[in-house]
Amino acid sequence: MENKIKKVMFVSPYPEKAKVIMEASHYPPLGLAYAAAYLEKNGFECKIIDANLFKLTIENVLKMIKEYNPDVVGLSFNVVTVHEVIDISKMVKEKLGKKVILGGPSSSGDPKFILENSLADCVVRGEGEQVTLSLVKSNFDLKNVLGISYLKEGKLIVNSDQPLIEDIDSIPFPAWHLLPKLSLYKNRSRRFPIAPMLTSRGCPYGCVFCGSAKTRWRFRSPENVVQEMELLSKKFGVRQIDILDDNFTLIFKRAHEILDKIITKKLNILITFPNGMRADRLDEPLIKKMKKAGVYRTG
Repeated sequence: MENKIKKVMFVSPYPEKAKVIMEASHYPPLGLAYAAAYLEKNGFECKIIDANLFKLTIENVLKMIKEYNPDVVGLSFNVVTVHEVIDISKMVKEKLGKKVILGGPSSSGDPKFILENSLADCVVRGEGEQVTLSLVKSNFDLKNVLGISYLKEGKLIVNSDQPLIEDIDSIPFPAWHLLPKLSLYKNRSRRFPIAPMLTSRGCPYGCVFCGSAKTRWRFRSPENVVQEMELLSKKFGVRQIDILDDNFTLIFKRAHEILDKIITKKLNILITFPNGMRADRLDEPLIKKMKKAGVYRTG
């Protein structure tokens, strides 16, 4: 049967109902850019609305969705934007009749509450690339898609987890071309434009405060990492990269190889590690090489 789904629009909402939000820094929606790139690689047309960057109201977002007329709308949310996502999803379902996928950092918190109030078709748990692709390729055959939760006759159905993507070099670079100009994003930086990057996923340590605790650590090859850095530098004019890994220096040899390649290629970028680093995964030679490669801040 021919796939009916051709176009997908992803939205990062603006928390217009929040009383106090931190606006000193703003990153592009990296998770949505990864999902969009994964779908584009498989032949789907995608668009991303960063409503948070432009402070777009729910009405503005709904108008843009209507104009683009996608088959599916994917909404990313966290604890700050949950109310906006519920409202947008409900309007998209009731007024436009589109399929709606919810995902993001808070997607596993209380899926029954979210689904009941948003009327969304499903919530994606964990890594979203393969799950989203399975949904659109199957025309939302919910019972056979791993990694989602959905309602059936008012009852919460929690499908088995989608296996993690082991070879994360196989994941295409984020769809930077679908995002607003990187010069529009702001942060506490020494150089602009900036871009966030993930060179690995997960962390084997068990810190009680961390959502990545005891997840399997998978890493991109040094070649793959530096290829994206070159792309960001040469095509998008990026002058600073913030590496958001939970544990960049877990394997010293790999960290050294990435830094060596940055130094050799003379990328002329600054680097920070906003998530910080474990003190027991640093030593003097590595710290000196980080400085030489352009690192000026961790944590």
